[in-house]
Amino acid sequence: MYNLKTTIGIIGDSWADWKKLDNSIIETFKSRSVNINVSSYGLTGATSQMIYEALISDGSISNKMLHNPDIYNIVVVAGVNDSYGHRGKAFYAKNMLSIVRTINDYSKHPIIIELPEYNIEQKPKKLKSVFKQAVFRILLDGCKTDVIADYRNALKLSLETSKMLYTLLPFDPIATEYQTSKNLYNDPWHLNTEGNTLLGSYIAESIIKHLLIFK
Repeated sequence: MYNLKTTIGIIGDSWADWKKLDNSIIETFKSRSVNINVSSYGLTGATSQMIYEALISDGSISNKMLHNPDIYNIVVVAGVNDSYGHRGKAFYAKNMLSIVRTINDYSKHPIIIELPEYNIEQKPKKLKSVFKQAVFRILLDGCKTDVIADYRNALKLSLETSKMLYTLLPFDPIATEYQTSKNLYNDPWHLNTEGNTLLGSYIAESIIKHLLIFK
């Protein structure tokens, strides 16, 4: 077994909390005879702005990742709450770019998971949330409901013109659309154990493929 003094960081919303991806990443590397550690921190219900604010907050778990010399790769899983809440593709792209820039400032490599596929057409349970979502959808998303592709394209364009260091991983290898991949979801908004295992393995294999672990 080859041991590396390397830790992979993961930050994001509920898709990153409760160490959902950690074990699958570790086991995938172990199958390649490489020992790594994972440090993850997710904020349930967080928008990209909230994730960015946590990242630059002194003493926060995600901020400590920036100062950890054993961490080079930081995986970012975000966007579900931005798109479901219809905060606007410009809002999402701007904050994701700020996250990438901050990670770059510490000479680290951000690995961005493309905005995940989920059941964006699922209605909120609370009447107040239904009204708020509808207002934001009209004001910021041109009355469209399924804006996942729009948000993805906005981020991709922003990253391509930013000249920053990053890796953007497409979500299609996990699921191309929610309706045909329900077996991977625990509810309309989150992956189940099988889905998280698949995503974690995909992240690890991508890092290995691009030799990002050896930087």
